[in-house]
Amino acid sequence: MSERLAIGGFVIPPVLLRDTRGDKVISGHFHYHAAVLARQLNPRAGETIPARVLEIENQATALAQIGILKHRAA
Repeated sequence: MSERLAIGGFVIPPVLLRDTRGDKVISGHFHYHAAVLARQLNPRAGETIPARVLEIENQATALAQIGILKHRAA
Protein backbone atom coordinates (compact mmCIF):
# COMPACT_ATOMS: atom_id res chain seq x y z
CA MET A 1 0.00 0.00 0.00
CA SER A 2 2.87 2.43 0.67
CA GLU A 3 3.93 2.06 -2.99
CA ARG A 4 0.49 3.15 -4.14
CA LEU A 5 0.56 6.20 -1.92
CA ALA A 6 4.10 7.07 -2.99
CA ILE A 7 3.03 7.43 -6.61
CA GLY A 8 0.20 9.79 -5.79
CA GLY A 9 -2.76 7.70 -4.66
CA PHE A 10 -4.84 4.78 -5.78
CA VAL A 11 -5.52 4.06 -9.42
CA ILE A 12 -9.24 3.63 -10.03
CA PRO A 13 -9.95 1.43 -13.03
CA PRO A 14 -12.29 2.66 -15.77
CA VAL A 15 -15.95 1.64 -15.60
CA LEU A 16 -17.55 0.43 -18.84
CA LEU A 17 -21.18 -0.18 -19.66
CA ARG A 18 -21.75 -3.20 -21.88
CA ASP A 19 -24.79 -3.46 -24.11
CA THR A 20 -25.69 -4.92 -27.48
CA ARG A 21 -23.83 -2.11 -29.33
CA GLY A 22 -20.55 -2.59 -27.47
CA ASP A 23 -18.83 -1.00 -24.49
CA LYS A 24 -19.02 2.65 -23.40
CA VAL A 25 -16.63 4.30 -20.92
CA ILE A 26 -18.62 6.04 -18.17
CA SER A 27 -15.83 6.63 -15.64
CA GLY A 28 -12.04 6.63 -15.85
CA HIS A 29 -11.78 8.27 -19.27
CA PHE A 30 -8.23 9.48 -18.64
CA HIS A 31 -6.93 5.99 -17.81
CA TYR A 32 -8.75 4.49 -20.81
CA HIS A 33 -7.48 7.09 -23.30
CA ALA A 34 -3.93 6.85 -21.90
CA ALA A 35 -4.00 3.13 -22.69
CA VAL A 36 -5.30 3.85 -26.21
CA LEU A 37 -2.48 6.34 -26.77
CA ALA A 38 0.11 3.92 -25.35
CA ARG A 39 -1.08 1.28 -27.79
CA GLN A 40 -0.77 3.72 -30.72
CA LEU A 41 2.79 4.58 -29.70
CA ASN A 42 3.79 0.99 -28.99
CA PRO A 43 1.50 -1.85 -30.13
CA ARG A 44 2.78 -4.07 -27.31
CA ALA A 45 1.80 -1.54 -24.64
CA GLY A 46 -1.74 -0.89 -23.49
CA GLU A 47 -3.16 -4.13 -24.85
CA THR A 48 -5.21 -4.69 -21.73
CA ILE A 49 -6.02 -2.56 -18.71
CA PRO A 50 -7.93 -3.38 -15.54
CA ALA A 51 -11.53 -2.21 -15.84
CA ARG A 52 -14.95 -2.78 -14.32
CA VAL A 53 -17.44 -3.93 -16.94
CA LEU A 54 -21.11 -3.54 -16.04
CA GLU A 55 -23.35 -6.09 -17.68
CA ILE A 56 -26.90 -5.07 -18.61
CA GLU A 57 -28.52 -6.83 -15.64
CA ASN A 58 -26.27 -5.02 -13.09
CA GLN A 59 -26.15 -1.52 -14.60
CA ALA A 60 -28.88 0.20 -12.55
CA THR A 61 -27.41 -0.87 -9.21
CA ALA A 62 -23.82 -0.12 -10.20
CA LEU A 63 -24.67 3.32 -11.62
CA ALA A 64 -26.49 4.22 -8.39
CA GLN A 65 -23.40 3.20 -6.39
CA ILE A 66 -21.09 5.23 -8.66
CA GLY A 67 -23.36 8.26 -8.23
CA ILE A 68 -23.20 7.95 -4.45
CA LEU A 69 -19.41 7.62 -4.47
CA LYS A 70 -18.95 10.62 -6.79
CA HIS A 71 -21.27 12.70 -4.59
CA ARG A 72 -19.26 11.80 -1.45
CA ALA A 73 -15.95 12.60 -3.16
CA ALA A 74 -17.09 16.12 -4.12
